[in-house]
Amino acid sequence: MSVHPPARTASRTTSRTASRTASRTASRTASRTTSRTTSRTASRTASRTASRTASRTTPREPRHVTRRPLVYLLVFSRARVDSMRISTDSRRLVGWTACYKPRRHRAQHPHPTRGRRPLVVLALLAGLLAALSATPEAPATADDRAAAARSVLPIEPLAPYEPQRVCSPWSKPGTLAMLRWTVRTYGGRSGGIGRACHVGAKSEHKEGRAFDWMLDARRARDRQRASRFLTALVKRDATGEPAALARRMGVMYVIWADRIYSAWDGFTPRPYLNSGCPTLRRCSRTLRHLDHVHVSLSLAGARALTSWYVAHPGYLVRGRQVSQDRVPVADQ
Repeated sequence: MSVHPPARTASRTTSRTASRTASRTASRTASRTTSRTTSRTASRTASRTASRTASRTTPREPRHVTRRPLVYLLVFSRARVDSMRISTDSRRLVGWTACYKPRRHRAQHPHPTRGRRPLVVLALLAGLLAALSATPEAPATADDRAAAARSVLPIEPLAPYEPQRVCSPWSKPGTLAMLRWTVRTYGGRSGGIGRACHVGAKSEHKEGRAFDWMLDARRARDRQRASRFLTALVKRDATGEPAALARRMGVMYVIWADRIYSAWDGFTPRPYLNSGCPTLRRCSRTLRHLDHVHVSLSLAGARALTSWYVAHPGYLVRGRQVSQDRVPVADQ
C-alpha cells in the first residue's frame, strides 16, 4: 500500500476545486447573457410588431401637414405645382406626399389629389370658358384698335399754312412715323426728310416736317399707289368728317404730278408750278414732282401731337430724333 505525501494531496484537491468553480462560473455567465439577449430581442420584436399594427389600424394625419415646416413645402413647390391643393377648412397645404416621402410609404399613403385631377381640369376649363364668354371681344387687329381709339379722340380741324421759320433739319417724330406708315402701307421707298439749311429756298424739309415718297409718274403701279394714298387722306370717316385721315395726321399739303392738294383748299387738286420754273416744259421732273410725292405736315403733326399718332404709337421712334441719312428705306 502506497501512501502519498500530504503536499501532493493538497495540491490536487485545490486544482480540482478551482477548475470546477471556473467552469460553473463560465456556464452561469453564458446562460445569463443568452437569456438576457433572447429576452431583449423578443421584447423589441414584440414592441415593433405592436407599433406597426397600431399604425396600420389607427388613422393618422399626413406627416407632411403637421410635421413638415412650410419652408420645406415651398422648396418643392416648383417640382410639383400640379399636385398642390389648398384646404378650405384648415388653410393648410395638402398634396405634397409623393414629393419627398420615401418609396416604401408611397404605396401606403397614395397622393390625395391624384384621383381628382380630371375633375379639377374640368372645373378649370369651365371657369375659363365662363370668363371668356363674359369678357367683351377685343379688336382683332391693330387697325381695329386704332379705329376704336380714333372714335374716342376728337378730330382736328384742317391744318393752316405754316411755312418754315427756323432751320432744324432733324426728322421730327410725326414726320418719320407718317413716312414709315406710308412706305409700309403702299410700298415705294423713302426719299428722305431733312435738308441742309443752305440748299434751295424755304422748305418744310429744313424743319424736319416734310418727306419725299419716291414714286415714278410714268409707271402705272406707282400712279395707283399715289391715287390710293390721296384717296385715303381725303376720305370721309364713319361719322361723315371729310379728309379725316389727313386732319388726324396733320397733313398741310401734298404735291404730286403737277398738282397740289392743300388743306386750306379742302384738298381739292390745283395746278402746281414751282417758283423756279418759268413753264412746265422748261421744268425738271423733280421740280414737277413726277418722280416723288412731297408731303408737308403742320407743326402739331410733325411733333406727333395729333390724334393719329396717339392711336398708332408703334410707328413712333423712341429716343433721339434721326436725320435724313437714318430714315428707313423699304423695298419696292
